Amino acid sequence: MRSRAIIVLAGEPGAGKTWAMRNLIAEWGGALAATPWASGLAKGMMFGERRTIVLGTYAGDTFDGTDRMPMNLMGDDRWLNALATRYAQWHVVAEGDRLVNARMAQWAKENGTFYPFVMSTTAATAAQRRKARGTEQNAGWVAGRRTKVLGWAAEHGATPTTSEQFVERCCKIITKQP
Repeated sequence: MRSRAIIVLAGEPGAGKTWAMRNLIAEWGGALAATPWASGLAKGMMFGERRTIVLGTYAGDTFDGTDRMPMNLMGDDRWLNALATRYAQWHVVAEGDRLVNARMAQWAKENGTFYPFVMSTTAATAAQRRKARGTEQNAGWVAGRRTKVLGWAAEHGATPTTSEQFVERCCKIITKQP
């Protein structure tokens, strides 16, 4: 197993995943401190000083993060192969529904030290956040996402976290890795 960290943040829609990632990126000097990265259907940002690739696009738009990547992202082996070979010594940080699945967890375990995290909030807060960003997600669909996230978190022993804790924990994990 490689010594690199592969950090995946899960949470229901409106839990604050994108906000946490934006805060992490700001902690690392913001988007200007990063180099764009892309492979296959995946896009992200490379922080060379930290040897870390953050998956997703964070430009301050309403739907940032991995929400800007296609739903069939996990069916595209090109980006996973690039991360497993060319970027095998780089840490990976990711969030979102497209990456909270069995295939990503298995890939993470096979290609580094897997650090799963889960964010949660009250249903009212999550609904308020979704409304504020103009999201019209069916209540049944949101309940399904919540169930998926909770199942994934339990299966992989995800650490509960807040946005602030996530940033602090990511910085510590990546700093301690060789």
